[in-house]
Amino acid sequence: MNANAEAQFHAYNVLYDELVKFPHNKKAATDFRAMLRQFLPPWHFPMLQDKTRNEFYRNIIKDNVKGKTVLEIGMGSGLLSVMAAKYGAKHVFACEHNPVLYKHALETIKSSGVGSKITPFFASSLDLKLQEHIPEKVDVILSEIFGSVAFDEEVIKYLSDAKRFLRADGIFVPGKIDIFAVPASRSEGRGPEVKSFDGISLESFNFASSYVKWPSHDPVSKYKILGGAKKIYSMDFNKTLKPHDVPPMTIRSRPCKKEKFLLVFFEIAHGKHKLKTFSLKKGSRNISTSWVHSLFPLKNQGTHRLQFEVVGDKSIEIHQL
Repeated sequence: MNANAEAQFHAYNVLYDELVKFPHNKKAATDFRAMLRQFLPPWHFPMLQDKTRNEFYRNIIKDNVKGKTVLEIGMGSGLLSVMAAKYGAKHVFACEHNPVLYKHALETIKSSGVGSKITPFFASSLDLKLQEHIPEKVDVILSEIFGSVAFDEEVIKYLSDAKRFLRADGIFVPGKIDIFAVPASRSEGRGPEVKSFDGISLESFNFASSYVKWPSHDPVSKYKILGGAKKIYSMDFNKTLKPHDVPPMTIRSRPCKKEKFLLVFFEIAHGKHKLKTFSLKKGSRNISTSWVHSLFPLKNQGTHRLQFEVVGDKSIEIHQL
């Protein structure tokens, strides 16, 4: 923990404790909201209550951690680390460099009943050292650091670095990602909701949530699908963590009076379990999870020749040819 991060963590704790005792302290509330804007984006709250996401992670955790040592990269709320300990992991190491998330992760771990099996670090995984922090290499590296365009939270960078903590026969969980694109138009919005999951208390986040100014609608919307979805990229983390080129492809779309977009979503998988962040089922509200989908404008034509590119290790660019 560097001096700046330690100061931020201390400041958040002071403001949090002050508002618990004196909820009408206007200056403390203003400063508290400012810290939340800096460190805790509004999408984090509906993500905590994303049942589809949480059930997927519970299933892959139950299938892969029993009797094993686990390192979670970016523990966020602490939910996944607690589930790993709850479902039989020998020990869980977990790191988080966001001071607000780390504060609440400690609360989640403390109230979980399995805290003795979890060692948290207030640090980026990039700063962890084998033996100094992690006694020996682990069996499983667990992560949920996928952004709306899959790689935009630098998942490749962090997993590539974390490989130094993984045993030769160890695994990344989840192990695979597929990225899809589908032509669509957009209509209405929806709003978020916060609760808890699987008997694991995330109660301390509810206090922070009450100080967040919510927009009238979540950016996630209902979409009209204008064509078939195509897989545009695939990566198996347990085989390679190096981005690769993909050839240009053609996507066709039906006529539409509204503006057309190429909607990009992804599916993460491990074994028999899959989590798709967007539903193509007819008549559904389309949205499967709390991930905000990426929209790329399309020309108003029926056939689109496109080139997809992974830029560095954290973003996807789409070029219309």
